[in-house]
Amino acid sequence: MKQEITNKNKVFFKNPRITKSEIVNYYQKIAPHMLPHVKNRPVNMVRAPDGMLGHIFFQQNMPAYFPSWIDFFKTFRISKGGFARHVLINKPDTLIYLANEGVVTIHIWNSRVKNIKNPDRIVFDLDPPEGKNGFESVREVAFLLKKELEKTGIKPYLMTTGSKGVHLVLPIKADTGFKKAKAFTKAIVNKMEAEYPQKVTGNFRKYQRTGKVFIDYLRNNYGQTAVAPYSVRLKSGAPIACPIFWADLGKYDFGPQTINIKNVFQYLRKGDPWKGIYKSPRSVVYYEKKLKMNK
Repeated sequence: MKQEITNKNKVFFKNPRITKSEIVNYYQKIAPHMLPHVKNRPVNMVRAPDGMLGHIFFQQNMPAYFPSWIDFFKTFRISKGGFARHVLINKPDTLIYLANEGVVTIHIWNSRVKNIKNPDRIVFDLDPPEGKNGFESVREVAFLLKKELEKTGIKPYLMTTGSKGVHLVLPIKADTGFKKAKAFTKAIVNKMEAEYPQKVTGNFRKYQRTGKVFIDYLRNNYGQTAVAPYSVRLKSGAPIACPIFWADLGKYDFGPQTINIKNVFQYLRKGDPWKGIYKSPRSVVYYEKKLKMNK
């Protein structure tokens, strides 16, 4: 579908200069990599119609003026009541349209519309402690968490957030609800806290996690979202929330914003870091049993 791109030369990022047309072109080109991870997932949008230095706002409801060819899904809002109409990014044209509307960053649910109350993935969000070397702590804890998960039979997949930390993503069968998925995630975090009390915390209160990596398991609630793979972040240089190989995290010149809109396709020449992620997921119940055996 041919779409007219408006205000092509509007500057969305400075230092380096990145225009709106470059953002649109990026999403058009990244679509084959991105769509398998976002398809049929409710989307929340971070919009910046005038770029990084303009008005930025978070939008859950699909505006009424969006064209009828864009798929959407209505979800019940537990906290506010009522329903929200979420965009579904099921085709490349939707990505292009959203980018033209100033949608720079995309957040997705952990479930798909077919089983909206049952997640098909779990996310561990590792947030660094304050300080210059905070990401070094994230790097260390990510490998420790990987080792813990592998004891349970899980192969964790890794992505930078394009911001401060990393996400470990686990594919699961969509056969159990969010409550069980979150409980399993919390059990893993509790185990990490017990084994590495000076390095890890699951406490979301900032004043109680000084010097420790915060592992956020609350993203595994119904209705919670996480930044989508290959999404652009509203940070200087337009970094990408990018799936990466574990070997790259081990390189000490590699950080959460190393991959950006200018070099992401060069990085992907190495291959797909998340190849086969959805091929053979197991149930959370299976992993729970394995976790109990390893206590």
